[in-house]
Amino acid sequence: MTAGAYLQTLCGTLALCFAIQAGSLRAFNGRTHKGESNFFSSVARLQTGIAPPPSVMLLGSSMTGRLPDRSEGFDGVANLGCDGGSAAPTLRAIARGDFPTPATLIVEANTLDRAAEEGEIDEAIRSGWFWAGVRVPLLGATARPSAFAYSVLFARSRRLQGERTAPPATAPSPRPWDAPVALTPAAEAAASKLAALINAAKQRGARVLVVQLPTRWQPGTEALAMARDVSRRTGAGYVDLTTALAEPEIAFTDGVHLDGPSAALCLRLILDSCAAMALPDR
Repeated sequence: MTAGAYLQTLCGTLALCFAIQAGSLRAFNGRTHKGESNFFSSVARLQTGIAPPPSVMLLGSSMTGRLPDRSEGFDGVANLGCDGGSAAPTLRAIARGDFPTPATLIVEANTLDRAAEEGEIDEAIRSGWFWAGVRVPLLGATARPSAFAYSVLFARSRRLQGERTAPPATAPSPRPWDAPVALTPAAEAAASKLAALINAAKQRGARVLVVQLPTRWQPGTEALAMARDVSRRTGAGYVDLTTALAEPEIAFTDGVHLDGPSAALCLRLILDSCAAMALPDR
């Protein structure tokens, strides 16, 4: 085979692979839902969540990551949950101006204490390959062949969960936490940093809602105390969904995560709470 014929075959093969990849990504409405690791699952959500800029961003851990978004019919809602992490890396990126500031930020309370130090997600956001994946989704984490395989299994498990009718729940009225909160010096320092990040987002025009998600796993008292103190410091609304959405009306896939139908119900309740919040003055 001549060099020219070899190059032609190579280019044709690459074009075919990209075409298959593009068709697969369209089948998932532009975003896969699970990667082979927490890291790649998280990066995929971030890359696809900020482009195009949404009106609502969901920030948190894998508990938030289970909530549906615009790829599943919730227009304007982007899920930026970081598996094994918290809302902190995304809040830092918004505060720096790296990520767009949406009209509404939903911040998961359950894991907000995992925020003190920067980690691999923060490093990834600063990298060139991350932004290449934002601009060209076929180069991003969401289009990895392993992500397609894992997402097929994820979608199959969701179908097996069936559907659930809405429970007789009323969306809690969001208001800032107004009771005194006792924190250790370390937790108080972390809460102060988080409050500064949220205030930066508010100054850019976002309204912020801190949400305690339902889960069988009970977070440490200091974790929720930090989240409530951040609400108190910033004036961000705070809602606790653990009583509004409880078993047997909802179900979990394990001790931590809501199943698909329950996650959809949870998001609808969150959006109803957001409707009662006024946008801050710009």
